[in-house]
Amino acid sequence: MKKLLRSVLLACVGALVFASGAQAQVPGALPVGPSGKSVVQNPTTYTNPISLTQGSERILTAGEPVIKIIGGDYYLFTRGRRGYWWSSDFANWNYVNAPNLLGGIVGMTEIDGKLYNYAGNTNNRVMTTDDPKSGVWYEAGTFSSNNYGDASMLYDEDTGRLFMYYGWSQLLGIRVVELNKQTFKEISKPEVVNWGDPHKHGWETRYSSDLIFPFFSDRQYRPQEYGWTEGPHPLKYNGKYYVLYSSIGLEFASYAQGVYVADDPMGPYVYDQHNPLTRMVSGSAPGAGHGSFFQDKQGKLWTIAMVAFTQNGGNGNTLMSLFPTDVDKEGVMHGNVEYGDYPQYLPGVKKDPITDNFTGWTLLSLNKKVQTSSTQPPGAQTGNYWPAFAVDQNGKTFWSAQTGNPGEYMTVDLGTTSDIRGIQIQFDRAGATGNAALTRYQSYTVEVSSDNQTWTKVVDKSDNPQDLRSDYIELPTAVSGRYVRLTNVFTPDNGRFAVKELRVFGNPDASKFTPVPPGNLMAVRNEVDRRQADLLWKPVDGADGYVVRYGIERDKLYQSDMVYGKNALNINALNVDPEYYFEVEAFSSGTPRYVENPFETRGRGAELDLIRRPTGGTQSTTRQMTYETYGKDEVYVFDNITPGSYTLNHTYGVGIWGPQQLTAEQLIGTDTTTPTVTALDLTQFGNGSTQWGTVEVRVYPGPTSGRIEVTFHYTEHRVDQAITFAPLTAPPYRVSATASSGLPVSFSAAGTCTLSDDIVTVTGAGTCTITASQSGNADYFPARDVSRSFQVGTTQAGGDVGGTVPATLALTLGAPAPLGVFEPGVSRPYEATTTATVTSTAGDALLSVTDPSPSATGRLVNGSFALGERLQVRANANAFAPLSATAGSPLALLSYGGPVSNDSVSIAFRQEIGAGQALRTGAYGKTLTFTLSTTTP
Repeated sequence: MKKLLRSVLLACVGALVFASGAQAQVPGALPVGPSGKSVVQNPTTYTNPISLTQGSERILTAGEPVIKIIGGDYYLFTRGRRGYWWSSDFANWNYVNAPNLLGGIVGMTEIDGKLYNYAGNTNNRVMTTDDPKSGVWYEAGTFSSNNYGDASMLYDEDTGRLFMYYGWSQLLGIRVVELNKQTFKEISKPEVVNWGDPHKHGWETRYSSDLIFPFFSDRQYRPQEYGWTEGPHPLKYNGKYYVLYSSIGLEFASYAQGVYVADDPMGPYVYDQHNPLTRMVSGSAPGAGHGSFFQDKQGKLWTIAMVAFTQNGGNGNTLMSLFPTDVDKEGVMHGNVEYGDYPQYLPGVKKDPITDNFTGWTLLSLNKKVQTSSTQPPGAQTGNYWPAFAVDQNGKTFWSAQTGNPGEYMTVDLGTTSDIRGIQIQFDRAGATGNAALTRYQSYTVEVSSDNQTWTKVVDKSDNPQDLRSDYIELPTAVSGRYVRLTNVFTPDNGRFAVKELRVFGNPDASKFTPVPPGNLMAVRNEVDRRQADLLWKPVDGADGYVVRYGIERDKLYQSDMVYGKNALNINALNVDPEYYFEVEAFSSGTPRYVENPFETRGRGAELDLIRRPTGGTQSTTRQMTYETYGKDEVYVFDNITPGSYTLNHTYGVGIWGPQQLTAEQLIGTDTTTPTVTALDLTQFGNGSTQWGTVEVRVYPGPTSGRIEVTFHYTEHRVDQAITFAPLTAPPYRVSATASSGLPVSFSAAGTCTLSDDIVTVTGAGTCTITASQSGNADYFPARDVSRSFQVGTTQAGGDVGGTVPATLALTLGAPAPLGVFEPGVSRPYEATTTATVTSTAGDALLSVTDPSPSATGRLVNGSFALGERLQVRANANAFAPLSATAGSPLALLSYGGPVSNDSVSIAFRQEIGAGQALRTGAYGKTLTFTLSTTTP
């Protein structure tokens, strides 16, 4: 194959236009500040769990949330709140103060165009309003009972009948009774909708192993218990009556919702074997219970649920989560919790949210390397606060700095330059006291860097008036970077700066989703307890995690679990009677995996004891943990050394140094950098049969007391290794190499080829070079790189008689293509054209275009800012197509079936910019490579 390469700079100038005299401040530009909004903080996306706030109040409980459309607007009601919110678009919410609203577990029903409020757990009154936006409510009647636990009414507009559904118990189940719609009195005998059935429904069983935090303090949880059957919420849909209910309880990760279905509102109701409807057991805020379902303005179903959000290791707040829902053509209601705590689109954004609501922004920060300003030391009673806990997708853990002072920070290394789209920070309240309303809550900044030195501020909430424990920021423009730094500005309530999760989302183009072949998956049903099944599958290289889908019909895998850090799953939520089908899909964010060395980050568990016997004082012991440092000397400092006798031991182990008598002359002085006592080569330390180094002790003086420094001095012990690189096979080229150390070998490609796993793909004519590398470890030096190269394409010319035609591929490009001025806030395409002149003597030829840049590949950039949509290109009248998101991967534009001379080609560019795309002042552009190539020169 032979190629001729030409490049052109697309001068796609997107200068932002401002009115005369206006400042260059663009709405939605970086850095993002406090929104001041309630319910939803962002314009098009959300990430579960959602914090509920109002003004500068403390975070509000989102317990038992109810959403309804009333008069063409969305309304949100929550437990115990004498007020509520309404929105015309689900993105911007307005608060209504309603002093006479009934609190408790709130109920809302519209009857003949009028809204009624009730709270059956605590009150038998019924309230109504003439205008819900006024906040004025007045008496409308009373129920026959004040014992309608978790009450929710259904008004059947087709029949004019009113029904009350209620129930909140481990034993008594859920019931329905018909009411008079004028008096609200019972006019029928109550009928049972359902009781809980933990014998047949695994998801209705409270497993103590699923406990997030204990709700009861007077007893221990049994290994298995009846679930709380609660929260009925009725819906008439396509002529059927669905009753949503919750089971087990808020304190469990598997808190979930299911449905019973009937043809008549009074029943009989039939259990849906596809249950549960919403169940999310993994992630930073598991649980999806006691809520409601609603239809959005497009008629699409959604389910809202309440979830537990632990604080300081205990029961903290109740937040809410939102899931797309649907009813299939057979009448089966099902929810979608896949990627349920990743960024999703708000109701109304997508036409088919049940299948198309995930943004594709994966979790870039999962289990990545974290650097912190400080870390609160672990305690036997208080637990651990490791930095890794802030990126572990575990809602029960958190990282805590030693203080709440400004400047405490954590930095996460994503491992490679990434396309960052959104950030969610979940804060904890380590050491915090106080619960009064404040004017300033957790305040912070977020910065992004490509080199860990030069930083761009993307979030600035230095003066944050909102108590957002789960704070999600949808960035108004894509940001490119490798390092993300979260810095404390203010922590309220005398608490320490503490982070449950720093979650960075993005890489929509680089993320991969790989099905696990059925032959690589094994599922075993527990025949003693058919509520359970065990799954095991072959790992997928590079996977961050897996989505496990399952269901009782092959084409209705309506249940799903997300699995991190393993390739196996025990499911205890199955229904006993039906059989199940399973499938597994791996997902990857396109970032390299970081494997924590806990001996380096959390300590060996081996400590040093300094036994102090000061002259005239009391003996005491100071203890320090030791940490691996991979060849960098470890130094442990013991301060406040006064005259006396000192001994250094391995804790509960052998002696290392001493007893050593230290005098005032050795400990008091002005030269604090020169040791007065030096003891070298006291003992050796190492790993296996390999010595790493020796232990040294030095004593230094100080103005009033001295210090003892213990050094684990690493001596060079690593050995060489070599790489054996097998010859490249015939196409398809496969690479294979081994290191003499047995450590894994990595490969990289340069020139006219790319590399995926062990397969080399040729991209054009020229030289392809594959390099094998091994970076070494604590026992081996890095190996010398070994490369193999081969040529792609040949040129042949000549003949015995007549003239000759030299092999020619010629490509001439016209002037750069300006796309014009990009207008902020306006949704429209921008187009530009240039020309190309093609001459080829080959039997065939292909004109293609690539974006060679690894930064925001395929998208126009303005410094560190990139447009969200890829640039589209076409030749002549062909259809537009987007550039590849993989650097160097070509987009075919025009093919030739034979020689061509001075063919004039029209090259057109098209850039889509939505109204929600934030634009940075300046010029957006990219240098593209146009290629004319042939396989038959």
